[in-house]
Amino acid sequence: MLQPLNTGPVQVVYTRIDRDARNVAYFHDFYYQVDAERYFYPASTVKLPMAAAALEKINLLGLPRLTVNTPYYTTAMPLDTGYQAGQASSVATDIEKMLTLSSNTAFNRLYQFTGPCTLQAMLGAKGYADADIRHQLGFSDIGTGHPDTAPCRFVEGDTVIYEQPGAHCHLAAAPPRHDHAGTAFLDGQGRLHRQPMNFSFRNRLPLLNLHKILQSIIFPECVTFEQGFRLTDTDRRLLLRSLGQWPRQMENLPAHADYPDHYAKFLLPDVPGVRCFNKAGWAFGFLTDTAYFADPVRGIEFCLSATVAFHDGTPLQANMPEQEQAGKQWLKALGTAVYEYELHRPKKYYPDLQRYTEY
Repeated sequence: MLQPLNTGPVQVVYTRIDRDARNVAYFHDFYYQVDAERYFYPASTVKLPMAAAALEKINLLGLPRLTVNTPYYTTAMPLDTGYQAGQASSVATDIEKMLTLSSNTAFNRLYQFTGPCTLQAMLGAKGYADADIRHQLGFSDIGTGHPDTAPCRFVEGDTVIYEQPGAHCHLAAAPPRHDHAGTAFLDGQGRLHRQPMNFSFRNRLPLLNLHKILQSIIFPECVTFEQGFRLTDTDRRLLLRSLGQWPRQMENLPAHADYPDHYAKFLLPDVPGVRCFNKAGWAFGFLTDTAYFADPVRGIEFCLSATVAFHDGTPLQANMPEQEQAGKQWLKALGTAVYEYELHRPKKYYPDLQRYTEY
């Protein structure tokens, strides 16, 4: 099962979690074909570190009236009023939209605010030096990346709380990468190229980095100060709510109630009573999901991350529905197998997971 037919290399990280009598968590990691040098396109999974980095930047700025709820805009795109008539965008709103609905527009606004240089520096300082988030999402042609960011302005009524000028990031221009995939691809104009697609200037986020970033958010007490993001308790609640809720549970987004409940939850989408805090991504035939599962009634919890590439000779392009459906089925089978294992795994201490029902 771990190596499905018609795929490229599969990578899996599974973390078994045991608790002691005080409910303190201990981790045991298992790996299958995990290799930071083996490229996969991370797609929307880059939205997870972007969310945490944007919150950390707000906290590091330390301005008394600047919060995650302060309305902001950027000249790179119009002020978004898609939630309710007249409601402006904010970092909190964009994080919710980005993590729950996987909005590219919300990611691109936060890309302007956080900036690729700041993001790279934050991730590198936390031990994720192999991560390389260099471009916005939803663009067919990204060239060598998006090193330039537009000005951002945070306002409260008629008062400007914080204004950030546009910037150029020298880090996003030319890393020595040689990442290719597939045997043919279609470019942004629909032209066929019978050669591997070059991903060297596209985003990069190794699976183990992604897995550890999620763990640091779910279990901040289990990472060192240097490894963790500088988040408040309110920040963390925002992240957990956005990662764990269904689209119809978003208080300010009634217009998006037509999204299915398990939208973008691939590894274990439909087990009653199981809370899933996850971020998935899919594009160019690559499917990736990173998740923490908590079943308070049965006392089950574990972390699972996986990426699979369904490259069956079809030319690569951003949207590949048949390959994506096959990938979703495989990820669901993997998550179900791990859950069944955990269901019958004996534990010395029964975990108290009630806090994960609050989000």
